[in-house]
Amino acid sequence: MKYSFSYLFISLIFIGVLSVMSKQVYAVDVVVHVENIDLSKAGNIIVMLYGKEGFPKDHAKAIKVNVIPATRKKIMVNFISVPTEFAIKVLHDEDETGEVTKNWTGFD
Repeated sequence: MKYSFSYLFISLIFIGVLSVMSKQVYAVDVVVHVENIDLSKAGNIIVMLYGKEGFPKDHAKAIKVNVIPATRKKIMVNFISVPTEFAIKVLHDEDETGEVTKNWTGFD
């Protein structure tokens, strides 16, 4: 049986489209353990999950955010279906504004 060039070409394009559509995307669950929380300071512990954009400064681009009152020395946060490339940021938001008020040195 002979196939014409156009039939073969269309078949190859169709197979290519199917292979792109069936590409597996791996997502995992991630558990973040936060320890040694300073209970003498009020506020919340904020755990943020970022994809490829926004980390570390643009909190609005975090794809998932968990806010937990700072009432225990240890907490555990679960993120479900995390993309393959991600970053985690943890803050102790003492004044409960959701904003960073100190730089990495601890000064304003």
